[in-house]
Amino acid sequence: GFPAHAAACRQTAPGIDFVLSIGAAEFGDDYDAVAARFAGRTIASVAVDRDDPCWFFFTSGTTGRPKAAVLTHGQMGFVITNHLCDLMPGTTRDDASIVVAPLSHGAGIHQLVQVAHGAKSILLPTDKLDVPTVWALVEKWWVT
Repeated sequence: GFPAHAAACRQTAPGIDFVLSIGAAEFGDDYDAVAARFAGRTIASVAVDRDDPCWFFFTSGTTGRPKAAVLTHGQMGFVITNHLCDLMPGTTRDDASIVVAPLSHGAGIHQLVQVAHGAKSILLPTDKLDVPTVWALVEKWWVT
């Protein structure tokens, strides 16, 4: 499960400062404690070029082994701007979106648009699609 995956990541990459756990979980640092530790800090801006890599996501491997697809800052800016203007006009912080595909999938771009609007992103509590759970979350969060 995910706790074992998170532990393996920490062992493989000792530079990971913390792993967040939101809600009841058997792993990770408490979200509120980490938020309090970093409250008031600012992050230095770093200059990036439109051709600099921004997002690495992995293909499904339909024609061979999965491989990293690289999107640049320029490509992401173009895609997100088009989503904001054409595909999701009128989205506001009162909206909510349910995430049914992995955020690392290309569909994760939709969530960046939701974040840009301040809308809620509802994550499934399981690693497999459970239709009754999805509909319960749609009802609970008024997914638009």
